[in-house]
Amino acid sequence: MMAWSSKELFVLIGAMLIVSPLSLFSYYGNLLPYLDSYYKARWDQISIPVDTLWPASVFRCTFTLSMIFTSPLELRFGIRRCVVAGLILLWASILSCYIAVTEPLALVVIFGGTHGTAVGLLYSTTLKLLLQSLPQKAGLASGFMASGPVLGALVNMGVAFAVINPSNEKPDLFVDNKVFFTDSAIVERVPNYFLVMGAIVAGSTLMGTILAFIGSASLVSPADSEPVGEHAPQNNQSNEKTGEVQDLRTETNGKQASKVFDAEISQPEAICEKMKIHGDVQEYNSISSLKNGDHSLNGRGEIKSSLEDRGGSTKLVVQAELSPWEALGTGKFWCIWLCYFCTSHTTFLHMNLYKQYGQLAISDDSMLVATGIVSMAGTILVRPCVGLLSDKIGIRKSTLVVSLLSCVFMSLMVIALRRSPWGYVVLVVIEFLSVSPQTMVFSLLTAFELGKIHCASNIGLVTSGNFIIMFLEPFLASTMVSKVGWDWLFLTGSLTAAVSMMVIMAVDFVWRN
Repeated sequence: MMAWSSKELFVLIGAMLIVSPLSLFSYYGNLLPYLDSYYKARWDQISIPVDTLWPASVFRCTFTLSMIFTSPLELRFGIRRCVVAGLILLWASILSCYIAVTEPLALVVIFGGTHGTAVGLLYSTTLKLLLQSLPQKAGLASGFMASGPVLGALVNMGVAFAVINPSNEKPDLFVDNKVFFTDSAIVERVPNYFLVMGAIVAGSTLMGTILAFIGSASLVSPADSEPVGEHAPQNNQSNEKTGEVQDLRTETNGKQASKVFDAEISQPEAICEKMKIHGDVQEYNSISSLKNGDHSLNGRGEIKSSLEDRGGSTKLVVQAELSPWEALGTGKFWCIWLCYFCTSHTTFLHMNLYKQYGQLAISDDSMLVATGIVSMAGTILVRPCVGLLSDKIGIRKSTLVVSLLSCVFMSLMVIALRRSPWGYVVLVVIEFLSVSPQTMVFSLLTAFELGKIHCASNIGLVTSGNFIIMFLEPFLASTMVSKVGWDWLFLTGSLTAAVSMMVIMAVDFVWRN
């Protein structure tokens, strides 16, 4: 076991607390029925009706865009200032929803847009602060930090239920294929949730920031954490004396990009290392062999990995190092892009609508809340297991397995809902475990199939389909629910997972041709 100093533990715990409330996508499905009931009761007072799925969609898009622009802001103002700015924006975006929730459009802009911007700024800067503080334990520390948002989602689900529906009242109004709460007490308590949750978030993230800043003060050199401009004149003057004037900003960008890239590649390896420490892994060389450059060029200029057949399972043996522009010109890239696009639909439906769908046959709100909590807790255990599976059978086959399970269990959810409510609950948990590793699996798949040199940029291109799917989902979901019903909507999720599975199987054929 690696020894951890008190300062390192401060940084690690602080980082986990900072990122704990950042996963709106994980808990919004639990909150959605309460919001729908709130707006249904206040329909005559709403100026501009907006579907309640829009906050989740806008959040996902602004979160992605915010991460893209965080790097230049961090280089200009420094990590700590960006963390503080992100925290203030996060607190304001949640607490102000106590008032903004009265108008759906305001909720979309603030809880979706502003909140997403704050999360994108906070997550990337907190990760970088963690990597700078713990360079020798970057992968393992990043793995622990990644559990923060999941733990935060568990707390969020419990708080929403305790504040809004503490008496476990049943939804009792069925309108347009949806079930609503009509109890006036439940409706009136919806704004209180944002006030209570905002206070909890402010307290936990403030404590996390204090711990992270205290711990990192002696672990991170000032040159790493302060804005680039504050050190530029001195360094440039030194370089001029030796005749080697360089652009400090370019040099710093390169170093930081290298650190971020190493962190992205090392996270799956860290999961495997963590499991190995506890005696759960015997072989986990596939990811580390690629990360460490254990490969050779073949005659076509492609990179042949050192992964070979072991125990009868064929690993991924060919990988190309492609720049983003080169990747766009290959059929393999578009296969991966289409797979991610399809599974994004499946994931969006399940994460956001499992509770509303379940209310058609299950009136016990606490049962559905507990289902979400158990599901999120299970994802903490499953994600490392998916990493181990990719090491054992290869990332392509692992992606195939994830798509297959998502397809099968979403279909079974539709069958089980009205026949066995308990069966539906179990299937919801299993489906959560199937769809939750989506981003991790496709990040690994992109790195293995398109190369590690431009891994970060290629992952960004692969996930660009999110922008399309996030803006289509609110229209698609509301239209299908009102026209053909919930069953057909969820069957489309099963269908897209099946399409993803078939496209994965075609990757080899497309690459050869």
